[in-house]
Amino acid sequence: MALMDTGTLVAELRRTMGRLDTALGEIDEGLVLVNEAGEVQWCNAPFDALVGRARLASLGHDLHSLLPLDIVGAPILTIEQTRGGITKTGRITAILSRDPIRALEVEWRPIPTEEPNPFLFVFRDISTRISLEELQKKIDQAEQNWQTTNEFLSDRRHLVNRRRSWLNACRKTWKKIAKITALPWIVLVGGLLITAAISEQTRRFGAQEHLRIESNLLEAVTDAIQNKLEIDISVLGALAGLFNASNEVNRDEFNTFYETVILNTRELKGVQGIGFARWIPATELTRFERRIRSEGFPAFSVRPPGPRQGYGAIEFLEPFDWRNQRAFGFDMYSEPIRREAMQRAAESGRAALSGKVRLVQETDEDLQRGALIYLPVYAEKGAATQANKRHLVGWTYSPLRLKDLVKSALDTVDNADLDGTGVLVFDGDQPLTPNLLFDDKNLVRRNEVRHPSYERLNIAGRTWLVGVQLSPQLVGPNGISPAFWLNLLLGVSGSAIAALVTRILVSNHLATKEALAVSEKAGRERALASTVFEESGQAIVVSNPEGRIVQANSSFSQLTGYRISEIKGQRTNLLKSGRHDAAFYKAMWDGLLQKGFWEGDIWNRLRSGEVRRHHLSITTVRDENLQPRYYVGMLQDVTERHQAEEAVRFMAQHDTLTGLANRAMLMEQLERQLALAKRHGHGVALIYLDLDGFKPVNDRFGHHVGDQVLQIVAQRFRQVIRDGDLLCRQGGDEFVVLVPEAGSTDELLKMGWKLVEASRAAYNTLDPAIAISASVGIARYPEHGNSSAELLTAADNAMYAAKRDKGNAVQLCNGNQTMPEPASGLLEPLDDHRHQHQGASQGDEQGNGHG
Repeated sequence: MALMDTGTLVAELRRTMGRLDTALGEIDEGLVLVNEAGEVQWCNAPFDALVGRARLASLGHDLHSLLPLDIVGAPILTIEQTRGGITKTGRITAILSRDPIRALEVEWRPIPTEEPNPFLFVFRDISTRISLEELQKKIDQAEQNWQTTNEFLSDRRHLVNRRRSWLNACRKTWKKIAKITALPWIVLVGGLLITAAISEQTRRFGAQEHLRIESNLLEAVTDAIQNKLEIDISVLGALAGLFNASNEVNRDEFNTFYETVILNTRELKGVQGIGFARWIPATELTRFERRIRSEGFPAFSVRPPGPRQGYGAIEFLEPFDWRNQRAFGFDMYSEPIRREAMQRAAESGRAALSGKVRLVQETDEDLQRGALIYLPVYAEKGAATQANKRHLVGWTYSPLRLKDLVKSALDTVDNADLDGTGVLVFDGDQPLTPNLLFDDKNLVRRNEVRHPSYERLNIAGRTWLVGVQLSPQLVGPNGISPAFWLNLLLGVSGSAIAALVTRILVSNHLATKEALAVSEKAGRERALASTVFEESGQAIVVSNPEGRIVQANSSFSQLTGYRISEIKGQRTNLLKSGRHDAAFYKAMWDGLLQKGFWEGDIWNRLRSGEVRRHHLSITTVRDENLQPRYYVGMLQDVTERHQAEEAVRFMAQHDTLTGLANRAMLMEQLERQLALAKRHGHGVALIYLDLDGFKPVNDRFGHHVGDQVLQIVAQRFRQVIRDGDLLCRQGGDEFVVLVPEAGSTDELLKMGWKLVEASRAAYNTLDPAIAISASVGIARYPEHGNSSAELLTAADNAMYAAKRDKGNAVQLCNGNQTMPEPASGLLEPLDDHRHQHQGASQGDEQGNGHG
């Protein structure tokens, strides 16, 4: 039996471990599988927990480079080994921390194979079984042994492994050479060796160039971010000086300071603003809120509400735009992350940078990660820091939107290599996803962090980890560059051309081998096509020219509810819903026969009887004589999308508050009814209504009650008008009734008075004090106008006449009425917003109507 090579062995072990991963995760011991190169191939959850790394973050890393980074203090070592041979067992006890004591026992066992041995490492937490004194005694005796162990675990094992790999490679190469004519391969191998030497030299140079570029770029990016933060801290220091230089800083002085800073420096670009948070003892909270309200902010209060020992409320914040106004009055001291930084600043007297937070200024639109910088302000300017702890006035601070901040810092980096390069910033000294502050290329989300370089940035008492990953267009970390590919291409091409001359001698052998490969590939493609057909998420059905189903996939079965065994041999019209006429199906088949393809939406009836809308595309598969052999249909359920589109169309022609037709629909129907009236000789009428007394309802009870009044009025008007009449809410408190095939003017006047009476009915469900009436103007075609504009003007004028005549709320156009300014909204363009409501209700413009 042929032995598996190392890659196959490790792959098989990983597949086995993958199946057992859930079970092995329950074991308390940490398990790690390491290949012959010392790289971690698999590990379980307890190992990640013991060494303090994210789940599976160790995969692909060298175990001997990971462990020493986490060891605090010297390890204790006892080794059982066969000198001059392969290690059978080994054990290391390592101190991870001293207070409290955290120690691990590490045991490794080689897995015996023909190939270089992979190792299985077992980690045990022995913190409860060992004392610090006992560890210290053994540490003093084990320093020298640790160096010996590292040499044994790395250099010696790699040397033996390399020797074995070389011997195995030679054996395999000789077996391959012995099977075919050696001459073409000797030529090819010789050329490839030369190519490899040149390419390797190019690659090494490229790797060095990659390190140089990445190092320079990382230093420039880190310096730019540090400079940005230091400038912000300097501005906060100047702001603290403003408070120290004045007994009381007012808003005009604060705004003048900010405007001066903005005018004389562009370095605040990317900073959300600068502000001042005042320290308020609990006993002073009421006085503080009263003072701020007296400054022109009557609704001001410190939030979140609730009793606390002290408050750090935002008193000043510039620029005082809509975003920063969201933070006005916020008690930052009530939030743990902000409070930690504020306390640190107050105790040290220096600037303090907070951890990652969500700024109060943020909304769901353009949401960014945030942080804050605080600088304390004390009442006694000349006192020492410790004394100032008793006289804290507050903090000057700056909220940072980190995406804007870092991007503005990157704009100052004059380095062409930054284009396309990914920049990462983490809070803390580890690149942990939960601590991510900035990622301009979404590398973390797409799991594309491959080869970054990191540098720690320590500022304002906090550590940020700044990383860069060069653009794929630049030289890669392994030295791959266009020059490398050019050398490789030229070398390989030359070697191939030289070998091709001699390869003719074995052409028959290669032709046979190629034929077998093609046959195997064709078989794989057929199997792949079958798998794709069956596993496709889109429903597929295949029918013959007679329309009978030949095959369908499982997605089609799930979509329609029919089992495949039920539908084979059935005609495709078993899905016919009855919603399409014969002309629809004729057009479908005509297009399919003429073009070989048809696509569109169709209603189908499922096995359950439910009718669903499907997007169907049919393709014709022809034989060698170009005659249809099969029809392949692909279906996708688009019922929800169709319903959403219908809802959008409905909203485009209806008022969102009352559900009535809007002005767009009124104008469309009015033009249509006038055209019919001119053709058939009947009348068309417009009844224009404006609610009287509606503005006081809004002013007294609020807009939410006004909305309910409009809804009640709309419902009452629906009950008055005829089924064929169209009721429209023109905007605000104005309504219009379109009466097609209108009767006499007396009938129209009666309808007008019914509408007035409906509006005047009591609103007991809301408040008995509500009193609403309506002024009604009526115009009829053809007596009062021959076009929509004339008819609208006539109805509008009549309505204004009704408003002027307090004793007659219903007026018929008499031809002498004139329309005062401002004109009714019906005569304005359809995109006019004069009568729009708050949140698609009545809003402030109700007061500008006719009420």
